[in-house]
Amino acid sequence: MDKLILAGIMAGMVGYLADLFFNPETITADLVFWLFLGLVLAVGRLVGDQQPRKVSSIANVEIAKGGSVLSSKLRDYLSAVIFLLFMILGVIITIKPFLADVYLQKGLNLDARRSPEAVYAFEEAVELQPQEATYWSILGRYHYQMAKRITELNAKREFLAMSISACAKATEQEPYIAFHYHTLADIYGYWAAQGDVEKWPVAFSLYDQSLQLFPNNVFILNKWTLALTASGNMEEARGKLEEAVALDGNWIGNMICGLVLMGKGDERSGEIVSSLAVASDEFPYFIELCRLVAPYRMLPELGRGLEVYIQKAPEHWAPHAMLAATSLFTGDGDRSLQEFSVAMRLVPDKEEGYLVALISELSKVDP
Repeated sequence: MDKLILAGIMAGMVGYLADLFFNPETITADLVFWLFLGLVLAVGRLVGDQQPRKVSSIANVEIAKGGSVLSSKLRDYLSAVIFLLFMILGVIITIKPFLADVYLQKGLNLDARRSPEAVYAFEEAVELQPQEATYWSILGRYHYQMAKRITELNAKREFLAMSISACAKATEQEPYIAFHYHTLADIYGYWAAQGDVEKWPVAFSLYDQSLQLFPNNVFILNKWTLALTASGNMEEARGKLEEAVALDGNWIGNMICGLVLMGKGDERSGEIVSSLAVASDEFPYFIELCRLVAPYRMLPELGRGLEVYIQKAPEHWAPHAMLAATSLFTGDGDRSLQEFSVAMRLVPDKEEGYLVALISELSKVDP
């Protein structure tokens, strides 16, 4: 049984090393690895102690006993020294990842309170673990959020430049992770929407690279569609939307992209929206997906698209609820209350939970 335990521990260690090649390193997995390494020594010793010893003759019994006691003490001391060395080595290896995680959590907590000190915690995490892409990515996305919060154009550009620099570091560390590429594409797209139109080709190229790493991803296609729409390339945007619809005709993100195109005056996209069969349980995701539309300042277009859609389906509660949320985002509180009242009147009893979930998500939105 002890040998089976030993084999299981060794298999766990090998599995960890294999996992490390493909996934980000975490402090929890590191601690388990070093714990297993210590258990190998302990279990191996128990297995060795259970092996029968052969004595060549009765005359050698006392010598064997004495030697066994000495060797047992030697093994005890040696095991203690090795265990201590491994503990010290484990602390040396894991202390920086542990501290980096502490600073990361501190930064997230500070950012949740809108404290400007959050950036120092994120930078400290990066300094402790510069080879870890996760910390670079979070730092870059923090700068991106700051760029969206401020209004002064030169300061906005400075934050965007810092954001791109940090996210590019994350991409260098993990060049086969699609998330890093479409995050960078979002930043370039937002920058281009501020008037630096030469950034659009870079954004589109990054979306393309992201899709090469994660083919047939509807979410990435939605992001690309919105960027093309914001750049004014309606025909190509409609083409990307058609690709996304062919992959998943029930995803609400496709409806949002189509509604934005409708709000921009693209009549052919109305046919695409009419063909969609979005399930009611998709609608609570609407608030989160509006975050993709807001950086391009296309929420008014989304509202206009919803108004056209409601004319075609006036008895469906979901478009009224979505228009209520969109109106609230654009500052039209009266229209928001009006549309929510209509939605609550029209929603069937079995779908009330989805409307409640939508309102709950809306209550969490940062003003």
